[in-house]
Amino acid sequence: MKLKDIDIIVTAPPPPGWGGRYWLLVKVTTDTGIIGWGECYGAAVGPGAMRAVITDVFERHMAGESPENIELMFRRVYSAGFTQRPDISMMGVFSGIEIAIWDILGKAADMPCWMLLGGSTCQRMPVMSSIPADTPEKMRHNVSRHRERGYLGHSVKIGALDSEGGPALDAARIEASLADRQAGEF
Repeated sequence: MKLKDIDIIVTAPPPPGWGGRYWLLVKVTTDTGIIGWGECYGAAVGPGAMRAVITDVFERHMAGESPENIELMFRRVYSAGFTQRPDISMMGVFSGIEIAIWDILGKAADMPCWMLLGGSTCQRMPVMSSIPADTPEKMRHNVSRHRERGYLGHSVKIGALDSEGGPALDAARIEASLADRQAGEF
């Protein structure tokens, strides 16, 4: 089995746009027809440029390779270029493709990925939910709903700030994301 093709899907998150202006999903296909899915994170440039970077990384370092050789592919990607210290975008690209490869390996072995990565270490795992809320009333309502679903811990985001101290999700950013999606930007 060899890695054959990559398809890059650029999409906007659903309104109100939490999670960034766009998401980069990759669909990797093997020569045997097995498909794996992943998400590339940490995009430092727009979706067009990221699409080109993802395509380049796959074609130069992964296409035609056996999916079992993840470490070899990582070393190729990591050592590409003259600095041998790729930035967050490059590691995000590799990570997304690697997730898709683990999906392929799990499907080929008819096993969930967690079993391939070392198996279970505990029978139960407490899960925390992240709850956006712009008012205390919405916070109480959302926490109550999440408790009913079995979440044991909650991270409540009220008035989150971006790196410049402004609102992380202001109306202008949400509108820009929606406009880009409607205009077919991604």
